[in-house]
Amino acid sequence: GHERRGAGDYDNRIFGLARAAIRGMYQGFKSASAMPVGVGMAGVHWGFLDRLKASGGVTWDITTWHYYTPVGTPAPDINAGAKQYLDRLATYNKPLALTEINQQSGHLSTADPQTLIDTMAAIANWSGTQTILAAYLYELLDEPHLSGGEATYGLCNATGVPNALGEAARQHITAGA
Repeated sequence: GHERRGAGDYDNRIFGLARAAIRGMYQGFKSASAMPVGVGMAGVHWGFLDRLKASGGVTWDITTWHYYTPVGTPAPDINAGAKQYLDRLATYNKPLALTEINQQSGHLSTADPQTLIDTMAAIANWSGTQTILAAYLYELLDEPHLSGGEATYGLCNATGVPNALGEAARQHITAGA
C-alpha cells in the first residue's frame, strides 16, 4: 500500500535479504560498467531508503522515485507536494531520477490533463540541493489487457494514437515549459 513506513516498520530478516541483494547487484553492476546505479521507491516509503543509508555497506549513485498525482489536485498543492517529496529525496545526497510520472489512473478519469501538466511544471521548477537527472512520463502506450487505471497510463492508445493526456504533454514539452 501507500501508507507511510518508517525505518522500523520492516521485518529485519526480509530487510537483511533485500539489503544483501541490493549490495550484491550494485557491486555486480559496477564490476561490469561505470554506469550509475539507481535505487529508489514509490510512494512515501522513506523508511526503506533511510535504513539502507543508515545500515552502511550499501550505496547507490542515483535516488529514483515514482510520482503520481491525484487527478484534480490544485496546482499550488502539486507544487507544495513536489517540493516536499523532492526535498526529502535530496536528503540521500544523490542526484534524482523520476522514473515514472503521471496522474493517478492515467486518463481513466475524465478530468482535464492539467494535473499531469502541473506535475511536470512543479518538477521542472523545483530548485533543491540535488540535480534531477531525468524524469520519465509513464507510459507510452495504454495496456487494455490490464484492469482499471493500470490500463490507462498511456499517452497513446494501444495502436499509438495520442490521447488527450499525451497531446497535452506533447504541447507542454514542445512549448519549452
